[in-house]
Amino acid sequence: SDIDDPIKHSDVRNKSELLRNTFVRDFRAVEGMPDLYSSLFDAGVAFHYVSGSPWQLLGPIESFIDDAGFPKGTMHLKQFRLKDSSALELLGSQVGTKLASVEPLLMAFPDRTFILIGDTGEQDPEIYGKIARQYPDQVAAIYIRNATGEDRDDIRFVDAFREVADGKWILFDEVSQIEDHAKGLAN
Repeated sequence: SDIDDPIKHSDVRNKSELLRNTFVRDFRAVEGMPDLYSSLFDAGVAFHYVSGSPWQLLGPIESFIDDAGFPKGTMHLKQFRLKDSSALELLGSQVGTKLASVEPLLMAFPDRTFILIGDTGEQDPEIYGKIARQYPDQVAAIYIRNATGEDRDDIRFVDAFREVADGKWILFDEVSQIEDHAKGLAN
């Protein structure tokens, strides 16, 4: 699961709001997501959290996950140092960061199936579509929270999910739109 916008309100498309929501304001959970994740955890789903947030936010993110009622899981955050070129990449593309985190998980657990959860704020559809094409037997579903008000038929999604079965990915606005589907996969 991505963190920023599928489970935590971040507003990644608006960089000033993203910075406020990351460094100034208290973290806020997306309504319904803690309950969904908890029910999936209770059904035996293991969680891996992947984010473009810098690893220096590990403590606050872990506290948020615990306080909001999300299940514990492994954390895969972006490497960031002010002393080198990674500082320039903090607000940049998430493609490399997420692929470098998700692909090793798929390879480490070849007998597991995965539900990939992201949002429309950055490149999650494109990243998860690529992963689904490369690991079709391991990706059971892709849930993309519509944080930007896009339409499922937009060319972005047509391109991102080309060659991915239509029923394998869901663009959702409210948790209720994926709840039954996700619970069905977990059982």
